[in-house]
Amino acid sequence: MGFRSVFITEDIAISWPEWFVEKWSQYVHFHEATGPISSKYELKTYNKWKDLEEDVQKIIGGGFTDKIIMVYLHECRGITRVEIYKDKILYSVPETWRVTQYIGHDECYGCSDITEQ
Repeated sequence: MGFRSVFITEDIAISWPEWFVEKWSQYVHFHEATGPISSKYELKTYNKWKDLEEDVQKIIGGGFTDKIIMVYLHECRGITRVEIYKDKILYSVPETWRVTQYIGHDECYGCSDITEQ
């Protein structure tokens, strides 16, 4: 038993260092060690994933990016958004949901232009 979760990072152009790929390749999907990553398995956040955010944080600032966003989906149907910066890690959860008629959102370019069906 326990609290299990899966995750995915934002679609980011990054080359993951060899040490990171070697450490996490058994549990994380990589596409040729570049781009976004996601979990291969549903695992406990306080056990197997507990070092993941700190390892990602070690990579930030090396010319790749100044922030990486991860989203965890939990077995209880909860969601946690993790913003990883060089000097801090911020965790947030949604407070409310609103019903929409399409897949899209207003936060980025183009998505709010999707015609409702």
